Amino acid sequence: MKYLLNSLLAFFCFAFPAHAQKLAITSTGADFQQFWAQANGKDLAEQEELWLQFERKYADVYEQLLPDLTTPDGHTLYKKKIQHLLRTLPATEKTIFQLYANAEKLTASQGERFKRQFPDMQDGMQIIFLPTLGINGAQRYLKSKDAWVLIIGVDRIAETGESLDVLFSHEFFHLYLSQKTSHLKSGSSMASPLWHEGLATYVSKMLNPESTLSQQLMQEDLAEACIENNIKTWAKDYSTIMMLKPQGKQYADWFRVISSQNIKRRGYCLGLRAVSKIAETHSIMEMTTWGESSFSPKLQQALINLSH
Repeated sequence: MKYLLNSLLAFFCFAFPAHAQKLAITSTGADFQQFWAQANGKDLAEQEELWLQFERKYADVYEQLLPDLTTPDGHTLYKKKIQHLLRTLPATEKTIFQLYANAEKLTASQGERFKRQFPDMQDGMQIIFLPTLGINGAQRYLKSKDAWVLIIGVDRIAETGESLDVLFSHEFFHLYLSQKTSHLKSGSSMASPLWHEGLATYVSKMLNPESTLSQQLMQEDLAEACIENNIKTWAKDYSTIMMLKPQGKQYADWFRVISSQNIKRRGYCLGLRAVSKIAETHSIMEMTTWGESSFSPKLQQALINLSH
């Protein structure tokens, strides 16, 4: 957490360019501060009720982030997430409020940095800062804004101290790619999450060459497991599910923390390696123009190469 506080301060030692990237930022900081001022020191039941009042103010966002509350397992997971937030807040509140206070400058700095590499990035990206109950960053379509938005999870960032440079590079790229390829078909097979997460991780590595593999993958044990023998096995396994729909257990097992596998989110490691293989013969700007019909066969060949 000390690293995160220092990195936040470092952003504001430099002047911002006169024509900085135009971003639409929504901060829930005032409402969250009011929630915690009322909830801090109360018993768990009172804290949970106050949290629900805060959550209802941003119902359109949370309905895109929360587990499926129509199932017993989903509701149990949701309660665990709320209780984890409430339990950790006394240790993370200082960092959370600093993230809120610096949200506009932080986002402007990161947006300008990203646009130097991808100058065709569109203005007007929408970013929301709020507690996500455990997600560091996510791209979601909000009906209320009729747009795809980037959601920054202040609670997760404050708890883990993840690299802000890597996180913003990764998440900005997701938004950038969705803008650039919105006219192309994607998402009908398991090739899509491998491509999108692998490419975003590749770009965050490219923009942050001094970052470690654990920072790029945002998970230390995954970085330790991201070795040749595992990659060979994973490449063979993934080839068998490439054309299946990206949903349910098969998606969760490769890309979610709630995976039943010992190594969670291993699709990020495999995607990074597959995209890196493809990048040996294709430029990043070329790859950002591909839809599923273009990247799927290239991924399949990359997995064949990685499995040997």
